[in-house]
Amino acid sequence: MNEAVKDGYLVKSGKLVDDTPMVRGHLADYLKEKTQSGLALVGYKDPSKSIGVPVYALQAVDLLLANGFDVAQTGECLLPELSLMARRLSASACYVEDNSYTFLTTTGSYVEGTFSIKRLERRKRGKTMRLDVQREYIRHLRRETAADKLGSIFLALGGLEDAKLFSLLSQIITFKGLWRVRSDGDISINTVGESVLRLRADLGLKLNSLGTKAEFVADTGEVLKVEVVAALIARYLKEQGSLKSVARAWDRSRFFDRVAERAGLDVEKEADFFVGDEIIYRPHLGVGDGLWLGLLLAEIVAVTKRPLSELISEMIKVVGARESSKLTLERNDLERFLRRLSGKTYSIAEKGELQLDDDIVTWQMANQNLYSVFLDGEPSRLHSWQEMLP
Repeated sequence: MNEAVKDGYLVKSGKLVDDTPMVRGHLADYLKEKTQSGLALVGYKDPSKSIGVPVYALQAVDLLLANGFDVAQTGECLLPELSLMARRLSASACYVEDNSYTFLTTTGSYVEGTFSIKRLERRKRGKTMRLDVQREYIRHLRRETAADKLGSIFLALGGLEDAKLFSLLSQIITFKGLWRVRSDGDISINTVGESVLRLRADLGLKLNSLGTKAEFVADTGEVLKVEVVAALIARYLKEQGSLKSVARAWDRSRFFDRVAERAGLDVEKEADFFVGDEIIYRPHLGVGDGLWLGLLLAEIVAVTKRPLSELISEMIKVVGARESSKLTLERNDLERFLRRLSGKTYSIAEKGELQLDDDIVTWQMANQNLYSVFLDGEPSRLHSWQEMLP
């Protein structure tokens, strides 16, 4: 799909599609107009572990200062930490990883949409300051979970590289056991699973580098699908009276829909609880928060006094197992595949969906001739579909 925007620029999940210094300047100018506090936050992830503040983070600070912001530097942090403080302080924010910028609004949510190019006004440079976000973030996690229930939980946690944040977590929230999974190289979810089995932990959690996503392991060492975990959490939030509707991205398993609907939740196009590349619950934060999701899953295990594997198995037994698959097909191959499935001739549009009983094929154009395709259905049928692929 051609995402170029005439006389403007496009921002998706906080990132500029056409990311150039000029366009960054226009987005910073737009945010300055929308930020009544006049404050912007800059945090970063430094994979190279360089001495001092990385040059790209300093460039982000200078960009915002030049557009009239006062800038509070948080140092190295997770993106959810920055999101929390942006919401608390009604500040815009920029998170930097290498030369990739992610922009947040004053609600701590990703900047989204199409914006026009306009003449930039020269503004008086702002001033800089420092801001400690870690302790506030852990306190926020404590308030957002039934932390007093977690004393019965043993959690194996991987991907949290910040030793200070891990120390604060262990000090402020009391667990039966909290194990920091380490490795000489990159930590895999299988490594976390091995730790869960060895330590007889209740669950395992692996964060991505930004802290916005997580992978989950049950007490049996089984790696859980994101949609399955999201369904369990959404059902729990519904039982707590804090959720009425949910939403998901087009390429997520309808297993999530089945559990949500059985729990009395409406599945909408937009909702406070959204399952996509990240699981976002907007009353909590405007971005995904992998650590909070892990603590909430631990809370569910503690409150129900049942193993996570048992809760998942029961849910699958009630609504039925589903499998899903993602692939990329050329237009002609996709039309041929749909014809084999339905017996009808297809001339496909930019996006669409074919439903056969409860099983679906859905697609969206990736570029002029390629389509992203998502298959989701009962396992045996999905396997037969895959054998029919061109």
